[in-house]
Amino acid sequence: MKRAPRKPRAAALAARFPDVLRYPAQPEALWTIGVLAVCRVLAYFIPGSGWVLNAMVTVALYKYAAEVLSSSAHGEREAPNGIATPDAVGWTVLRVQVALALATLAMVFWLGHIHAREWIAVPYILLALAMPAALM
Repeated sequence: MKRAPRKPRAAALAARFPDVLRYPAQPEALWTIGVLAVCRVLAYFIPGSGWVLNAMVTVALYKYAAEVLSSSAHGEREAPNGIATPDAVGWTVLRVQVALALATLAMVFWLGHIHAREWIAVPYILLALAMPAALM
């Protein structure tokens, strides 16, 4: 039995590129990002307690980013509506980022301790490669 010829991987990715570019322009994503941006701007105009709103917007942006990452990883091509992801997803993403950052700092301090300062950029390069890989 003959297999159908497969498209080269680059051609398959190029065919999906317009969909990828349209993803953030979907109405759900635009409304969510727009509302959060307006709240962020308003936070700067509220004297005294604007930092509370700013912190809430930061948490909401982080949670929406985790939701987009989660839905994209599950193969959904539609942007998520609002912020409906379980809190566990956001906390897991945060734990992974903190663990990788702490591991990077530990490696930097260890390299400084053994006087291998010329290698100090290596942990940062590893972090830049590990962060997207761990979160996908």
